[in-house]
Amino acid sequence: MNGVTLILLAYPCGYLADRFSREKTLRIAGVVGMVAVLTSVISFLRDDLNLIALSMSLWGVYAACYCPALESIFADSLQHGSRSTVFSWKHSVREISS
Repeated sequence: MNGVTLILLAYPCGYLADRFSREKTLRIAGVVGMVAVLTSVISFLRDDLNLIALSMSLWGVYAACYCPALESIFADSLQHGSRSTVFSWKHSVREISS
């Protein structure tokens, strides 16, 4: 559910981040993330598969909202010659942490 929702919403959320405001998109993602946390906790406490599916979908919405906006802000804050090195380190740290 997470991956399908992420794939379906990645392009529209990226468009919104570029068209309007990356900061507003991150705020929306923050609200969706908080709702996803609450839904996850409730779904696991109740042991309800439908609520677990809903929470996983909300996590996909969260990722689709924050990824394009945050990556754009991150890329804009770097000098053009040093982006590949920093992005390689960022990717390595993300893989190790997961």
